[in-house]
Amino acid sequence: MPARSCAECGQRLPRPLPGPGRTQQYCNQACRQKAYRRRGGRASGTTGAQRHRQQTPPPATRPRPGPKFMTTGGAKSLDHTHVFYTSALISIRCSPESRRFYDRKRCEGKRHTQAVMALARRRVNVLWALLRDERCYE
Repeated sequence: MPARSCAECGQRLPRPLPGPGRTQQYCNQACRQKAYRRRGGRASGTTGAQRHRQQTPPPATRPRPGPKFMTTGGAKSLDHTHVFYTSALISIRCSPESRRFYDRKRCEGKRHTQAVMALARRRVNVLWALLRDERCYE
C-alpha cells in the first residue's frame, strides 16, 4: 500500500480506519478549509456576516412572515380575521351564492386567498348591516 499524503500540505496521513466510508484526503481541518477556500467554496475568505448580506434580499423584496390574511401589528387576541376567513371557506362549499361570488372573483384573476378574503369581507359587511339596522338574518 503506497504512503498517502495530505492533498494540501503534503504531510503524511494516518492509517485509514477499517470499514466503509470515504478515505481521508487532508491531515487536519485547517488544510481541509484552505483547500475549500482555494477551490472557491462558499467560505472563500468571507465572514459569516458578509455571506449573510450576500444571501439576504433587501427588505422591500423579502417576503413577510405569517399568513397573508392576518394583521401584522396589534393584539393577536383581538384579530378575528381568521374566523371570517374560515367562515368564508366553509360557505364556499355550503352556499351556492357564496360559490358563485368566489368563482366570479377567481374569473376576475384573483388568487384563491384574495377571492376568499373578498367573500369574507362581503360577509362582514352583511353582518355589520344587520347589526346596524337591528335586523335578523333571513
